[in-house]
Amino acid sequence: MYSYSEYLQTIDASGEIIRGLVETAKITQPTRMLCSMAYASFSVCKMLHEYLFNAIPRWESVRKDWLVGLDNGITEPKSLEYLANLKNSTVHLYDADYLLDNNLHARQKFHTKIYFFESDKNGSI
Repeated sequence: MYSYSEYLQTIDASGEIIRGLVETAKITQPTRMLCSMAYASFSVCKMLHEYLFNAIPRWESVRKDWLVGLDNGITEPKSLEYLANLKNSTVHLYDADYLLDNNLHARQKFHTKIYFFESDKNGSI
């Protein structure tokens, strides 16, 4: 079974996306998480990890795949190192070879924000 949830962050509801992700993770109790994001900052990666760690009893055993854009150098290297060092975590960089050869100037825009939780027990959300 698959279900879909969408969360919108606004100026008045700045934490809505994180709150929605944590709520979805609690319901799903995932065995795998796939995440695609335009860029990564250390503070947000650390906060997201801490919230998910507290929401999912077996978070460390969840397989985590991160696809991160460099977004013209906005991504902080420390955030990539942090994500890569989480248990069962793999970081993939979008179009990294091209970006590194071209001073981080993208040939096309990559600005995704997708979090996919998969669970053996409850289906995927």
